[in-house]
Amino acid sequence: MINRRKFIQQTTALAVGSWALASTESWGMPVISRSVGVQLYTFMKDIDSDLAGILKKLAELGYKDLESAFSRKGGYYGMKPKEFAQTAKDNGLAWRSHHVMGTPWVPPAGANVPANMPKMRTLKENAQELVDEVAEGGAKYLVCASIDIKTGDAVKSSIDILNKAGEASKKAGLTLAYHNHEKEFSQVDGIVPYDLFLSQLSKDIKMELDLAPSRPSCSGMQTSILQLTLTASLDSC
Repeated sequence: MINRRKFIQQTTALAVGSWALASTESWGMPVISRSVGVQLYTFMKDIDSDLAGILKKLAELGYKDLESAFSRKGGYYGMKPKEFAQTAKDNGLAWRSHHVMGTPWVPPAGANVPANMPKMRTLKENAQELVDEVAEGGAKYLVCASIDIKTGDAVKSSIDILNKAGEASKKAGLTLAYHNHEKEFSQVDGIVPYDLFLSQLSKDIKMELDLAPSRPSCSGMQTSILQLTLTASLDSC
């Protein structure tokens, strides 16, 4: 099994190399056509009030693929899966993946949560429902963007949740992926959650590696204009 340091080093090199190859015309080399995707979570504040406008602008900027996220309207920005997929297609975009929570979100103390905020569905409580909907819409990936890793026992429980969701995803023709933040690289009860994920998650589950917070010293890069995200197999490289 590949270790964490080697996994991050090699996937970082692959991501940067892929970006460079996609822009090689200036180097006198043939251009390699690669589609560029965007996570709609980036537009969380505005997307529910102007979905059409945001999708149109993204297409104009050259984006091709979408990863959807939670919507305050519920569902997929107030739509059914097939309806959202068609809306994306009408704008020249492809719905590739959907971002979900692994375990229930607990608002931080003092957070101003709107009274009409729909409940966030999770892999722990709604895995099959989410899998069925994303498969219905034609996306290929279901991405867990956060899960409970506050204690060693929570990490082990979350691995079980992810493996079960991964199995359900595979049966539906989807691939489950996990999107990290900086917390996965900090020790909890003597273990590093990301290390345990790499060693105990099914090989069918992919890692959507967010490179900015993959090292504590880089966590401030979250607000950088360039944020590379790579989906890579646990047993790749």
